Amino acid sequence: MEIGQIFFYILLFAGVTAVLYTWGLIKSQRQEGELINSLWHKGQRVAMKAIARGGKQTRSQLERRLQGLSVSLFYSKNRLSVQDAGTFAQILLQNMVERGLLLIQDDNQTQYYSLASHSRVLSFLHFLHGKTRKYGKTLSENR
Repeated sequence: MEIGQIFFYILLFAGVTAVLYTWGLIKSQRQEGELINSLWHKGQRVAMKAIARGGKQTRSQLERRLQGLSVSLFYSKNRLSVQDAGTFAQILLQNMVERGLLLIQDDNQTQYYSLASHSRVLSFLHFLHGKTRKYGKTLSENR
């Protein structure tokens, strides 16, 4: 091996090390935001699934479903979980109503949340499931 080749491999090793270190540093800086987004989306998924399966739900019923909800990233041991289900549910449900995913129905003195019946909700549910389902099976299973 010549000196030029050795020098090239040393520079290559240093460059790869710097790239990997920078990538890890950026991932660790963005980890908190990714955990918050994951918890938010998982909360939406749980609320939508509960309403889709069980019909209209009260806020307290949805709070019980959201209590103890937690997420983690596959490359990290850090976890984020819901500590105050009441506050989390209030903010989450209010946002979902503002975005048009849920409707509020008043029945005497009780508020119920139900799915809004339009294409945004359907596209959101298809996004959550990943595949279009037909009669309880995926389309590929029906063929």
